[in-house]
Order: sequence, then structure tokens, then C-alpha cells
Amino acid sequence: MMSAVIKNVTRAMAAFGLVAGVMAAMPGSARAAGDVHGCSEGQYCFYSEADFQGKKKEVRLQPYTCYKATVGWPDGSSSRPVGIVNNRTEISQLEGFDNDACSGQPYAHLRYRESVARISDRAKSFRVAPRCDIGSVCLYENKDFSGRRWQVNPTHTNRCFHAGDDVWGHGFYNATRYTATFYRSVFCTMLPTTGQAPGSFGTFDEKVHLVKID
Repeated sequence: MMSAVIKNVTRAMAAFGLVAGVMAAMPGSARAAGDVHGCSEGQYCFYSEADFQGKKKEVRLQPYTCYKATVGWPDGSSSRPVGIVNNRTEISQLEGFDNDACSGQPYAHLRYRESVARISDRAKSFRVAPRCDIGSVCLYENKDFSGRRWQVNPTHTNRCFHAGDDVWGHGFYNATRYTATFYRSVFCTMLPTTGQAPGSFGTFDEKVHLVKID
């Protein structure tokens, strides 16, 4: 029997100290790729003032963790960040939520080498997630969400979506408002997984091929 490795998003503080939330880039508001404002490769960077000025903190945020909207700066002070750069990795995105628990759908995401000069007051928390459009279901070739990625934006429930004859994945992200069930077979009637809740992502021990939106 297939076992899904699902890790719940927790309201935890990161190992680097009091970092918590940021984010608020609405789709289309992020700057062009390549403009990283001095942020080192492989890092998320937070700034205390608009236009990437003031204090700066470089960190590597962890997936499956919810961060609240406060940053601990190198001088020991803490405050809400104003600017942010995502220079971490191509396979992940930073998601912004308008609640403190990273629950429900994110209202925006910031992808690799994108930046926001002034985040919205709407941002209350954020988390790192695999790259996937809001409202879609994504399937990833590997357990670290790398390799080939298949994505569908379902418009109807109770429907089976075929990932393609040669598309099988170990990783998933259900970025819809509905429960998604993945299947190991070529039919949405055989070898189902446990239904995955809206906003959940994780990995399967065995590869899956189809998804049904309930």
C-alpha cells in the first residue's frame, strides 16, 4: 500500500531566530528575473526599508514551516520587513497569506530571482512551497520536487485528469480549493491515494500518474 509522506505546515520559528513573515507580491508586481539587489545565490533576503534599503537579513527558509511577519535583524532588533528577494532555487516559491497560520490558498507567490520593493500590508504569514500556480494541481518527477513538472488548472470537480502517458511523479502540490486524490494506475478507479487537502504538498513512496478533483 502506498504511503504518502505529508508534513503539516506548522507555526514554528526558524532556526535562524525570529524570522517570520513577509511577502506580498501580487501576481505581476514582482521585478524582472535577474534583479536580486545584492542578495546572495541560494538565499531569501529581507530588507527593513523600501527599495531594498536599510538592514538586510539573508536566510534559508525551510519548507513545511509557516513564518509570521516579523524579521530578526543582525543588530538584534526585530520588525516587519519592507522589501524581499527570492534568490533561493528555481524549484520553489515563497507564498504569502492574509492570515497568521498559512491556511487556505495563498494570495500571491514570489518565484526564483523575483523581488518586491515594498510588501503589502495584507501579508500576515508566508511559507516555502514547490513551484505551482495558485489554483492548480502539480505533479513532480522527483521527491525533492525537481525534474519534470506537470500542472493542470481544474475548472470542474469530480473529474479525472491524465498527466500524460510518460508522466509519473513522486511529488505533488494541491494548490486548489478542493481535495485531490492521486492514482498509481492509468484509471481513476484503481490504486488511489488518500485524498490530499487544499493547500497541501508532499511526496509519495511510489509514483502516481492521475489526479481526481473531488
